[in-house]
Amino acid sequence: IMKNIILLLLILLTGVSYSQGIYNPSTAPQAKLSDSLAMVIARLDPNSSDNTALLQAAIQLADDRNVPVWMVPGKYIVDDINCPDSTIIYGNSSTLIYKAGESVNMFTVASNSRFINIQFDGGSYTYTAGTSQGSRTGINAVGTGIRLEGCTITGFSRYGISGSIGLNRNYIINCDVIANYIGFYPFAGSEYWQVNGGVFMNCKWGVINRGGNNKYNGVHFNYNVYGVQVENGSNDSHGLF
Repeated sequence: IMKNIILLLLILLTGVSYSQGIYNPSTAPQAKLSDSLAMVIARLDPNSSDNTALLQAAIQLADDRNVPVWMVPGKYIVDDINCPDSTIIYGNSSTLIYKAGESVNMFTVASNSRFINIQFDGGSYTYTAGTSQGSRTGINAVGTGIRLEGCTITGFSRYGISGSIGLNRNYIINCDVIANYIGFYPFAGSEYWQVNGGVFMNCKWGVINRGGNNKYNGVHFNYNVYGVQVENGSNDSHGLF
C-alpha cells in the first residue's frame, strides 16, 4: 500500500508515469544509472569531483528511449554537458556545480528541451563593481521551444543564459538569475522569448536584449548595475516589458 501511495504522489508531483517499480535513493548505490520504461534515473555521486560522464550517459539513454531524466536530489560537479533535442530533466532541487577551470558553456541545450527545478551554480564567481567579464556561461540555448522552469542560474562570469541567433519561442518561467555578469543575453535575431515571473538580481546587467519580439512579464529586476539594456542588432531589438 505504501509503495502505491508513493507512486501516486510522484506521478502527481512530477507528471512522470512510473511503469516499473519504486526508486529508493536511500538504499540505491550511487554513481550508477537505472532505467525503466518511463524514465532514466541519474544516480550521481555527490562525493565525486566530476559527474559529467554519468549525467551525459543518462541524457543519452533518455534520448535513445524518448523518456525524461530524473535526478536524485543532491549537489553534483559537472563539466560541459550537451543536451540533444527534447531532453527533459527533473532536477528535484538538485544543484549542478560547474567544474573549476572550465571556460565555455555548462549546458548547451537543443530544441524542445525542458529543465525543471534545477540550480545551476557557476562556482565561486559573484559580480562585484569593477569585475571584468569572464568566459563561463550557464545555459546556452541553441534551439527552439526550450523551457526553463523553476530554476536558479547563479555565479557565471559571462552569461547566466544566452540565446543564439535565429531561435524562436523559448521560455524562462519563474527562474531566479542571480550574481552573473549578464543574467540573460538573447543575441541579435534571437526572437520570441517569453520570460514570465522570477528575478534578475545582483548582476552587472540583468538583461541585455538584442533580439526582437521578446516579452518580459511580471519579472523583477533588483540590485543590478543596469537592469535592462536594449541594444540595436541585425534585427532592431524590440519587445514588450
